[in-house]
Amino acid sequence: MSFEYTNTEKIRVFLASLAGVHLDHIGYADMATIIVWATVYGIQMLAIFYMLKNRRYRPIRSHQPYLMLLMYISSVFWFVGDITTNELIHLSSSPLTNCVFITVWLRSTLGQSLLVGTLVLRSITLYVKYKWNRKLSASMNLAVGGLLMASNIVPAIIITVMPTIKTIKYVPKLQVCDFNPQFKLSVVVLGWVTIGSALGSGIMLAVFIRCAHKEHRGIIAASSILAAASALQTAVFYLKPRYAASLAWRIGIVSTDQVAVLGAWWALMGRSLFNCMFRKQPYLIKWRTEAKIKH
Repeated sequence: MSFEYTNTEKIRVFLASLAGVHLDHIGYADMATIIVWATVYGIQMLAIFYMLKNRRYRPIRSHQPYLMLLMYISSVFWFVGDITTNELIHLSSSPLTNCVFITVWLRSTLGQSLLVGTLVLRSITLYVKYKWNRKLSASMNLAVGGLLMASNIVPAIIITVMPTIKTIKYVPKLQVCDFNPQFKLSVVVLGWVTIGSALGSGIMLAVFIRCAHKEHRGIIAASSILAAASALQTAVFYLKPRYAASLAWRIGIVSTDQVAVLGAWWALMGRSLFNCMFRKQPYLIKWRTEAKIKH
């Protein structure tokens, strides 16, 4: 994986200019962006370890730590999908030339859809807890989560077996993925449906359920952050179709996505994790008091 301005890269830039596209070559700025965000994810992993270590602490346990772990894993898939689909690295090796794999599977299904699915599952769990005063069992969590994931995996499988000319095709000379216009619209609509489902579930909790610790605020905040990032992505997707050719745009979009993804995680988990670190016992007393007032 080279970030130097090689002869091969010069040819790619030249061929793009013949097609009327000004292409900023993949270089050290792209590499620095990847390193910075990989480091951030490494630091985030320390927070994950701390969360799992203190998973029996009631305020943390109420957030379903393993669901938060799954959210982190999906954010990693999203990151890997982002740096490939936004062309921060060369799409020249065999797995990366499969545009359906990096776009539909890595970024959309295992990234965005899985992450948003954790928000929806969290909302369902809270609804059952506060509406019916029941805890969603592990088997029911798996069943509901499986249904949510299946609703995204099935379309991904269908897209995979479709001819690439109708979805996304790889252009070898330019090392880019080219979207079919109708398919591009389908991807955008599906993305908004998934994010809308999470935002809608949070609003549903706010309107119909009184959450003891105001958990619905975290879901609404997380969904709103993701919606804002998706709004920017959608606008750029259509107003500047070849945005990835611009160094500033591709780095900006990747960075915006990662701020949103990690911001969504902290919107859900930040308060409990912070208090566990610095105000463990006083916050636990306050948390229990809030729970008693609700009941």
